[in-house]
Amino acid sequence: MWFVTNDLRNNTSIFMLFGKSIFISQKYENTCKDIIKWFHATMVLIKGEYEIFSNEYFDYTDKLIKLSLGRTIESFEKNQDLFKVTNTDIEILKNAKDSRNWIAHSMCDECITDNLNSNISNSTMPTEIEKHFVNIIEGEYLVSKWSHDFHDKETAIGFTKDEYIQRMKDWFYSN
Repeated sequence: MWFVTNDLRNNTSIFMLFGKSIFISQKYENTCKDIIKWFHATMVLIKGEYEIFSNEYFDYTDKLIKLSLGRTIESFEKNQDLFKVTNTDIEILKNAKDSRNWIAHSMCDECITDNLNSNISNSTMPTEIEKHFVNIIEGEYLVSKWSHDFHDKETAIGFTKDEYIQRMKDWFYSN
């Protein structure tokens, strides 16, 4: 069945939620990979396994960048003591990964299957998207804090996790 143009026009706000969800999902994934890349790249240099700026070193960091999000989080978990990551942190990262996967692989399918030719905005879809969005925001807050601490060597966040989540939810629902 084809889309009816009016149905698409009536549901523009849901498509904005889709786009914002995908955007923040990618930000979360990229930040996780960035941290893992720097961690492992530093470790191999300290151990003398590669010489900095060598072809082997670049090949190694290229492989790190291509890790899946799941493998990246496994690396956080495996190196929990070195990262000083808690079990709660690992749970937040895993929830964010699962929500990122729902957004990447299921969100549009469920929207199309459950709501084709109906007003999506009146369905439970926005609530489902928000649940996953918040999971990702919690993970994104955590890894962005770690990234900031690593790059700037200090914690300079002027707001709490709850304030950040609320700011992001405000942005999520804004036009």
